[in-house]
Amino acid sequence: MDSYKEIDINCDVGEGIGNEAELFPLISSCNIACGGHAGNTKEMKEIVQLAKLHKVKVGAHPSYPDKAKFGRVSMDITADGLTQSIRRQIENLVRIASKAQIGLNHIKPHGALYNDIAKNESLTNIFLKAIAAYRTDVHLYVPYASV
Repeated sequence: MDSYKEIDINCDVGEGIGNEAELFPLISSCNIACGGHAGNTKEMKEIVQLAKLHKVKVGAHPSYPDKAKFGRVSMDITADGLTQSIRRQIENLVRIASKAQIGLNHIKPHGALYNDIAKNESLTNIFLKAIAAYRTDVHLYVPYASV
């Protein structure tokens, strides 16, 4: 029996390293920082164009709104504050990608948010509420055995 499995080579990008041009020929999907822990509109536009050129699937990489600590530390933030921040981050990337005629393939939370939603059910529900507009259209990249 012939069996074929596709492997997704995924990478976080737009985080200030500036090596995307070297990476994109080697990857199949990317998680673009959308302004929470890193990234800005100019960088997102450049990276979306690279993704289009190399046929790399585009994903949003939202985080706690914490550039000072690169989104690596859990934050004490209201549910509404976190929901609005996540929505704003994703909407900014979706707007940029849409102008380039690219759809959003997935959402992968960054850093502390990624780890926190894996083990905290109430935080998971806040995150799911924040991304509800995309739930039927995109994949969600989270740790194995998340709540």
